[in-house]
Amino acid sequence: NHLDDIPQILLRKDIELFACSELLDEFERTRHYPKLQKYLKPERVTATVELMNAKAIVVAIVHRSADFIDSKDNYLLDLCQTVLADFLVTGDKPLLALKHFNQTQILTYRAFCDFLGLK
Repeated sequence: NHLDDIPQILLRKDIELFACSELLDEFERTRHYPKLQKYLKPERVTATVELMNAKAIVVAIVHRSADFIDSKDNYLLDLCQTVLADFLVTGDKPLLALKHFNQTQILTYRAFCDFLGLK
């Protein structure tokens, strides 16, 4: 299961994980969702979220200018712009349909693993 690779990915020196308060809140809110539990055992979810929280470089969003069709996701695009992110990894279909937002490539977790050479 690719999701088992999350800790390995987070511990890589060449990976930076940026977050804002809204994203940390979303990590916390969704960690118990049945959909996530389908892919990761509950104890793995907790450990993974804790690692994400420890590894994340928390930033304040400087400019809130994204005007995405699904306004609840504007903060993700604004975060990408604030940190000039190379990638936004998501399972959100409307975001994935964008493919890019300025300099940021938007892709699925599986596609990101493929990019990293993880099989």
